[in-house]
This record gives sequence, C-alpha cells and structure tokens, in this order.
Amino acid sequence: MPVPQDYYMSPYVAEFVNTTTNIAYLYLAFYGLRNATRNNQHGVISVSYAALALVGVGSVVFHSTLKYTTQTFDELVMIYATASVLYAIYGLDIQPHYRRALGLFLLALVQVISLTHLFLGESTMHQLTFGVMVLAVAGKCTHLMGQVDDAAAKSQMKRLALVGSATFLCGWFVWLADDYFCPTLLQLRAHAGMPLGFLFELHGWWHILTAHGVYSYMVFVEFLGARTRSPRATGGAAPPRVELVWDAWVIPHIITAARGEARKTR
Repeated sequence: MPVPQDYYMSPYVAEFVNTTTNIAYLYLAFYGLRNATRNNQHGVISVSYAALALVGVGSVVFHSTLKYTTQTFDELVMIYATASVLYAIYGLDIQPHYRRALGLFLLALVQVISLTHLFLGESTMHQLTFGVMVLAVAGKCTHLMGQVDDAAAKSQMKRLALVGSATFLCGWFVWLADDYFCPTLLQLRAHAGMPLGFLFELHGWWHILTAHGVYSYMVFVEFLGARTRSPRATGGAAPPRVELVWDAWVIPHIITAARGEARKTR
C-alpha cells in the first residue's frame, strides 16, 4: 500500500499526490485516442485507450476517498484495460471467428474475476490473472515483432518495446520501494518539507511510470495494427507506411503515410 499522510493538503482529498499523478493516465489515454482517430485506427485500439483513461479515473476515485468499494473499482479496471490490450494484440493475426471466440473468452474471464473479487474478496486470482495477462501481451508482442521484415520498422518497435518495458518495470520497483521503505520515506518527506517532499511520494511515480509503460505498449499494438491492416480495411490498397514519432523525446505515437503527406501540404 502507498504510505502518504492522509488529508494533509485538503480535507476533501485523502492522498493528494497519489490522486493528482493520475493525470498521466488521463493525458496519455486522450493523447492516444486523438492520434488513433487521426490515423483512422478505430475499434479495439480506441477501446484500449479508453480503458487506460478508466484506470486513471478509478485510481483518482480510490486515492481521493480510500474507500474499500473504490479500491475494488481501481483494481478491477486494471484487469479490463489489460484484457482489451490482450484482445487487440492477439486479434491481429487470427481469423474473425477466432477473434470473436477470444473476445467472448476474455469477457467471461473478467466477469468471473470481478464477481469473485466483489463477493468473495478474493485478490489472489485477480493478481495472478493480471500478471499472466501482462506476460501474455509481452510474449505476443515479441513474437509479432520477430515476423516484421522491415529493418527500420523493427528497430523502431524494439525501441518502443524497450522503453515501455523499462518504464513499467521502474514503476514496479518504485512501488515496491514505497511499500518496503515506508518509515524512511516519511522521515525524508518531513525533513525535506513541501514541495520537495512530493518527490518522495513514490506511489505517485508508480502512476506516472506505469501509465507511460502501458501507453507505450498500446502504441506498439497500434503500430502493428496499422502495418497489418487487411485489404478490406484499406479499400483493397496495401497497408499505409507507418512512422513512429516521439514528442518531446518521451511520448511516442504513430503517423501513417497519408497523414504525413497531409501535414506536409499544410
């Protein structure tokens, strides 16, 4: 659990930093949705970005109230968001009827997890399922990246996967440190005072880092999806050329060839 002092900034917000740092989820989610719309990448990838925003909303509600019901909501939306990414990445190279079966299976799975978590208070299944889903997404991304023949595209994808994995793992280690070194962190915050004490709110850094890591993998899926769009989706034409761009050197997004040409003619 995070170790901030409750209600020290406002009588209406239990954990100020842990609440406000969820802006990272919301900003990256809407940033991804905007770019997916510009690239005509609708459907499941948009659902994944929307689910990322829902993770931010759930975390805001929990950290601002610290109620059990809001904690449950915060935990469950993480499963929903991961399931949407899992569906998106595994649905890229399978037939439509298998894609529908996958969707029904994941829908049933998250419903079972939700019911057991809500009515039985079972968290072990929730944590195990989340971990397996994350590993399944990473494994499938690695597999699909190995099938890309374009050396330049593969290089971009490797960088994207490396950044996403690194930021997510850094966030996980920061979360562990926040839990393990709780007394020391409280002393450091008290000694530093505010606003420098905010830097030692490590659970807030977990939000920022994991938001970036998950978002990077969503862009990875969007990248693959744009490169492997079916002839039906492209009106019989070949899939568009896709370029990976980094805004401010840290926030990735893709640009299709058609969109790039449109930008040049402005």
